[in-house]
Order: sequence, then C-alpha cells, then structure tokens
Amino acid sequence: MNFYAKDWPKGLDAVKADIVVTCVVLATFALLPTVLLVVVWKKYHRHVGRNTAFVERVGSFLAGTSYKERDKPSVLLYTLSFFVRRLVLAFSLIVWHDFFWGQIALQFAVATFLVILLQLGHPMETPFANHMETFNECVTLQILYLLMTFTPFVPLAETRNSLGIVYIV
Repeated sequence: MNFYAKDWPKGLDAVKADIVVTCVVLATFALLPTVLLVVVWKKYHRHVGRNTAFVERVGSFLAGTSYKERDKPSVLLYTLSFFVRRLVLAFSLIVWHDFFWGQIALQFAVATFLVILLQLGHPMETPFANHMETFNECVTLQILYLLMTFTPFVPLAETRNSLGIVYIV
C-alpha cells in the first residue's frame, strides 16, 4: 500500500506519519521473533540429545510438535503461525481500520493456510494431535463465516438476530 498516494483527509499529516511509524514497528516486531525462532530452532537441534539448560529453557516452544525431525519446516512454520496470526490482525486493524472485508479476508487466509499446513506438513507428534488442531482451525473458519453475518452482508435485521442465536448456541 502506498501511504503517500492514499487520499487522506486535509490537514491529517500526523495520521500518515502515525501509520508509517506503526508499519515500521510492526515490521520490526515481525522480523525479530522470526529470526529468534529460527536461531532457537537451529541451536535446539544441536542440543536435543543432551540434557542442557538451553533445551529446558526453550523446549516449551516446540512442545507437542515433531521437532526431532530436522527436515520438517512445517514445525517451524506452525510455531511461528501463532505470532503471525496476531501480527496480521494488528496490521489489518491499523491499515484497514474501516475496511472490514480486508480484515476478515486476511484472517480467512491465515486460517486456511494453517489447515493446509496441518494436513500436508503434519507438524504435531501424533496424527490425533494434527486432526485436533485441524478441527480447531476449521472451527475458527466457521466462526469467521458467522462473523460475516453480523455485517451488512445480511440485510435483514431479523435474520441477523436468528444468526446471533445460532452463534451463541
């Protein structure tokens, strides 16, 4: 998105500067954990056979995953996805604060990517754990679809009310 070409209201240069600074901060906070996770991943494999303090400190990052298989980037992607999902949400809320469809589309994309990752990459230790995580992501997708029904996408208020009851139940 080109922030300078966007049609801003007159006299709101501070808004433009704020969005640019926010995007720089988000990019920094995106790169730092990614680099740290990759470093932890590589260092962890060197220490995994030994009972070291490093393994005890960072073992919770990879708990429940099939991290012992070095050639499985799906484990690293799955671990990173928890952070990326929140980062994508924060970015979409800041940049598209008045564009709900873009925000929801990004959340759909992340959830769909995770379903594909879980089914093709099998990052968890057991097939049951992979299926449970896939089920969780499918429930997330269903909730996102229900969330869309509370918007002008459904024009009748009575229908929205009925769908709200379904959402609660």
